[in-house]
Amino acid sequence: MLTAKELSVLKAVMAQCGDRESALFSQEKLLSQLKIKKFTEQDLEVTVNSLQVEGYFEVIRCYKGKEKMLCIFPKLKGKCYQRERKQLYGNLAIKVIFAVLGSVTAFIVTKLLYGLF
Repeated sequence: MLTAKELSVLKAVMAQCGDRESALFSQEKLLSQLKIKKFTEQDLEVTVNSLQVEGYFEVIRCYKGKEKMLCIFPKLKGKCYQRERKQLYGNLAIKVIFAVLGSVTAFIVTKLLYGLF
């Protein structure tokens, strides 16, 4: 299970990569795209390293002048992440709908039984 920081970084990276094989980020640009406010460059390094170790993407670090750049290559696990999230939300929606339908059915049956007896 991914932490909130890892989810935020993974969403930003995958949104930027899209269908391409790689994406080039400056650390400042990636930090600006994150939803978490108190996120430092050190936190970003730790999070990117942990996602790399877990197999979501490969990272090549380089410098463009004095600016630190990250070249990120999503792996299969990273590419499948978006589809898995959609499936999770779809399954959750179906479960909620069945729970509501079950409650309504139980309410109707209860009212019918009270009316008969």
